[in-house]
Amino acid sequence: MLRRLKIIYILYNFFHKKKLLHNLRLYKTTGLKRFYFSPISSKNFRNIDKNLLKKSESIRNTSDTQLFQKLDAQSQKSILNFENEGYAVLKDYLDESTVDGINEEIDNLLEEKKISFTNGNKIMFAIHKSEILKKIGENKELIELLSSIIDDEVKLFQSINFKMGSEQHTHSDSIHMTTFPLGGLLGVWIALEDIELDNGPLHYYPGSHQLPYYLNEDYNNEGNFF
Repeated sequence: MLRRLKIIYILYNFFHKKKLLHNLRLYKTTGLKRFYFSPISSKNFRNIDKNLLKKSESIRNTSDTQLFQKLDAQSQKSILNFENEGYAVLKDYLDESTVDGINEEIDNLLEEKKISFTNGNKIMFAIHKSEILKKIGENKELIELLSSIIDDEVKLFQSINFKMGSEQHTHSDSIHMTTFPLGGLLGVWIALEDIELDNGPLHYYPGSHQLPYYLNEDYNNEGNFF
């Protein structure tokens, strides 16, 4: 229950000032009167003009990006159909030796207790403990391609590793990681073993990205002042 109290978030944020100072630039640009440690939700952005945020002028057309030009025709076709389907599949993005290296890295970090399982079977933010994982997530060609897909600058902000399938029901991440403007979240899922129907495949409903966004305020889940 303590984790649900806003004062806990405020105290945590207060002692992590360096990591949150970049938010103040956003608050100034949008006119939000918030401290760096303030709790914030989608309702704080309700009446703010999204055009106040300037997009990067260096975003390339998807077909002009370096990674796109290296991909096979099937993967290229899938990417170009992203806007309609809401997902794209890149075949053989990582080679076998890289995949083996990642799996060995995760095993070693677990053995050294530098990472651990949280929320059941999730390994959160291993990118902060592994240069191998961080380099894959921040690969310039991948970032360039993803930025072209959503027509805005993409940055890596979270990673989750699994040793087994998450067994999560169908869900939308946007309610947990809401962006301003809406639609600024991309999930990248990389298989680190051969995936079959019985070992935890990712599932997605094509076109579901065009459904309306539902936020906490839509079903009275915003909480109160405390």
